[in-house]
Amino acid sequence: MGRDDTTYTSRQQQPTTEHPRPAELYCINDKTYFCLDHYRDFHQSTILQSHMSIPARDKPLTFGECGTHKKRFEFFNTDQCQPLCSQCIVMGDMQQARTGEPMDKRILRIEDAYTNACAEAASEDVSLTKKKHVI
Repeated sequence: MGRDDTTYTSRQQQPTTEHPRPAELYCINDKTYFCLDHYRDFHQSTILQSHMSIPARDKPLTFGECGTHKKRFEFFNTDQCQPLCSQCIVMGDMQQARTGEPMDKRILRIEDAYTNACAEAASEDVSLTKKKHVI
C-alpha cells in the first residue's frame, strides 16, 4: 500500500487529507506553533483570548533543560562541549572556591555558541575538500 497525504493536526486527532499549513504563530502561553486559522479556532474561548503570540520566526531558540537542576540551558562550555544552566555556573564557582582551580573561561551564552557553530559549519573545510579531490 502506498503512502497517502493524510496528516494529523494538533487540534484534532482524526486524519485529514488537507496539506499541512506552515506555522505562522507561536503561542507563548501554550508553547506551541499554530497556523493562523488553527490559532484563531483554538483561542476563541474567553480564557484563551488573553494568550500572547508572536510570529513563529521570532520565537527564541531553546536548547533544553538541565537534568540535574531542572532549569533551562543558558550557557555553553566550549572546552567540554557541554550546555550549562545558571545553577551549573554557580556550582562551578563553588567548586572553584573549594579546589582553588581556575574556573573555565570558555563559557559563552548558549545563543552565541549556537551562532558560532552555525558559522563554522557553513565555512568550507579545506582539508576535506583536498581529500575529496584526491579520492
